[in-house]
Amino acid sequence: MNDNHYNNHNVTAALYIRWSTDDQGTGTTLDVQRDGCLKWAGDRGLTVDPAFIFVDEGVSGAKEHRPALDRMNRLIQQGTVNLVIVYKLDRLARSQYVMFKLVEKDWHKKASIASVMEAAIDTTTTHGRAAFGMSALFASTERDMIRDRTLSGKRKRASEGRNPGLRPSYGYDVVDKRFVILEHEATLVRRIFDEYVNNGRTGGQIARLLNDSGIRTKKGGPWHISAVQRVLKNPGYKGTLIYRDIIAEHAFPIIVEPSIWAQAQGVRNQKAKLHPRRLAADSPYILSGRLTCAKCGRPMNGRVSRNGKAANRYYACAGYSQFRDCDCLTVRQDKLEDAVVRSLLPLLDEAELGRRIAARTGVALALLGQEVTGMEARKRELAQELTRVRQDYRRAKIDADTFNALRTAIEADQGTVERSLAGKKTNLLVAQTDAKVGDEVRQAVNLLRAWEGLSYAQRKQVIHLLTERIVWDYHAQQLTVQSAV
Repeated sequence: MNDNHYNNHNVTAALYIRWSTDDQGTGTTLDVQRDGCLKWAGDRGLTVDPAFIFVDEGVSGAKEHRPALDRMNRLIQQGTVNLVIVYKLDRLARSQYVMFKLVEKDWHKKASIASVMEAAIDTTTTHGRAAFGMSALFASTERDMIRDRTLSGKRKRASEGRNPGLRPSYGYDVVDKRFVILEHEATLVRRIFDEYVNNGRTGGQIARLLNDSGIRTKKGGPWHISAVQRVLKNPGYKGTLIYRDIIAEHAFPIIVEPSIWAQAQGVRNQKAKLHPRRLAADSPYILSGRLTCAKCGRPMNGRVSRNGKAANRYYACAGYSQFRDCDCLTVRQDKLEDAVVRSLLPLLDEAELGRRIAARTGVALALLGQEVTGMEARKRELAQELTRVRQDYRRAKIDADTFNALRTAIEADQGTVERSLAGKKTNLLVAQTDAKVGDEVRQAVNLLRAWEGLSYAQRKQVIHLLTERIVWDYHAQQLTVQSAV
């Protein structure tokens, strides 16, 4: 296309400029982009109204909606702008999906796009549209490579028990890339756990208590239930780092003892099973809150498709319906729900139900109780043994080298027993919490016997009491139901 092409058409051009922190050192600054785009337009006899220069600063190119981009889109839909000039195509988007949605769907027959640095890209021509498709693919691939390299580095740090780049939670600060305890905040974290576990306060009551005391969050705002719940479920307070599929113990300084943290999770789990929002009477999707996608791990939520008066109901993976990064399609509601109910039918047998409850609670409690008792006895034995060694040294029965060697060995054993004992106590507390679910499970099984006559809320209550997790594998067409007993 020659430079006079644009003079022969009624063209109203807009510039789209974007810069984010990922672009540091690439030379694509805001000024470079603006000057380059304006020169490109001037060389072709185009004048760009300053009001039509749209700038998104500090915004990722993977996002579909951005403030300046959305404003420009509105003008395109109104027919005010019909040519978009970018410095490079990756300024428009780094996601292939977002780029094609904008150009091929939202802007189809309404606006063309031209790139300053990629001269072949001009969607007013057939060759330009082909070049656009190739460049969009390369931009997407480059973004995936950057993301993979970044993720690889973060995973390596996490596997070594180092901070992969997480922001410090309330109670911590970062010094030399390591988390350190802020004692005045850590004291409040311990108070939140104490109020929740020992005093029986709810998240809302704790939030009101903190606000009434004039205490603010790390960002200086008021406390809400969600902020309190984030504190209560944060495994970092017991020293555990969880990053994607990596779990590293002793990665953070401990603010809350693991046993207290485990007690809090037990309380949270019991309350969550019967939370009003999970048992919403007006929702026909009884698996919501339990059902997840096997591929991406995101929740699967209810969707309805209407054909005239008929309504077809489905469960859809959030990765597919919202984030567009998962290829697991929808599945019919009745197919999944019928399969889940069938998986629970063995619980209607009283003998089988009793066996499962006993296997989950009584046996586990007895075994863990014995292990804790044995470890506490071993802990006392080691303390007595260390006392005898010290007495032998004071009475000159052993020399200094022998004493130091024996003391080092005993203290190492003490450390091993102490760590193991802490873990067993945590498991024991969880098992004690599980032991309380027997009555609730029996109540849910009684409801299961009258399934056809239950309301949506009752059916959802049954599902939440009798299952821990439900996973649907779209590609294998396989359903996995993890029973609560």
